[in-house]
Amino acid sequence: MRLLHIHGRFDPLGEAMGTLAFIRALWAGIDHAVVAAEPITPEARAVAGSRVAFPEDFPRLGGAPLPARLHAIGAAMHEYDLVITHGWRAIDAALAVTLFGPQLAIPPVIHHEHVLDAVEAAGPSRRRTWTRRIAFGRIAALVVPSQRIEALALGAWQQPEGRVRRIAPGADLAALLRKPRADALPRLIKRPGEFWLGALGALEDEAGALRLVRALAALGEAWQLVLPGEGPARSAIRAEALRLDIAHRVHMPGALGDPMPVIGLFDLFTHGGGIEPAPEIVAAAMGAGLAFAAPRIGDLGEWLGEGAAAQLTAPDDCANLIVHLADDPRQRPTLGDASRRRAVGFAQDTVIAALRRTCADALGQERFP
Repeated sequence: MRLLHIHGRFDPLGEAMGTLAFIRALWAGIDHAVVAAEPITPEARAVAGSRVAFPEDFPRLGGAPLPARLHAIGAAMHEYDLVITHGWRAIDAALAVTLFGPQLAIPPVIHHEHVLDAVEAAGPSRRRTWTRRIAFGRIAALVVPSQRIEALALGAWQQPEGRVRRIAPGADLAALLRKPRADALPRLIKRPGEFWLGALGALEDEAGALRLVRALAALGEAWQLVLPGEGPARSAIRAEALRLDIAHRVHMPGALGDPMPVIGLFDLFTHGGGIEPAPEIVAAAMGAGLAFAAPRIGDLGEWLGEGAAAQLTAPDDCANLIVHLADDPRQRPTLGDASRRRAVGFAQDTVIAALRRTCADALGQERFP
């Protein structure tokens, strides 16, 4: 069986976290291929492993939805048994199914909407809403992570209940409970007396990452800002840290094959707020028992539950919240323990089982694979 995974950006510390966990759970008897709207970095290819193919001749994703381009995408999808797409920037695949599905014998498509990006941060886009109504007309399933996006799918996007599957983000909770090694990150060791303010995927959001660097400047010398991953904000972060004379406290260790052994080294979890963090990142931070100090955006409030009031705030006030929780060593563990208890519902095995059922239904099979 051949599976095709289509992403806007294949970021191992973003929406691709869930894809990689799913691929690793389904090695036996399945060939996986990944394409994306943005070029896939060598680091991301290395994280995925040598058994994942990255077709170089797949038609371009993104741009005006012209019939000729969508026809080419549909024809390229024909050679697979199942297609799994992720986010707005992979909407071309769903549009191709709507326009050319029966003609090209396109395989079933399962589309994921993980988060609403910065374009829809203030509210759904009318143009995107209409596009989704058209694009989702012939997909096999629409997977959403939260009540908020489920309500959009059933309401504004006009999807039938049988097509929408709400599946929570997943995290390897057993791995997160293991005590991490102080040298789990390349070229970086957590030293006694240090505290780490950490974010995953922050290098994608320059404005948000710069807010974190400025927040660090208000913390004591023992606090370090640790930003694993890759992204376009690296140079701007380094320049701002130099300007504030805190470059020795800002660390960007690069791509991670698996964030689970690392995230437990953080003492406080945050994100910049310009881009909603991937659901799997939130689930991992909660499973690691971390307190959050973050802007209230997207589904964070739903996932954190009662603890959200003490851990989320307006983007302009996030630096003050970071300072408050950094200075309160008693409250951080209390909030983190509450998050860990809520994260029981994010067990990766449960999530993968739900995704496998969705794939089986799409293929008309009793089980998958």
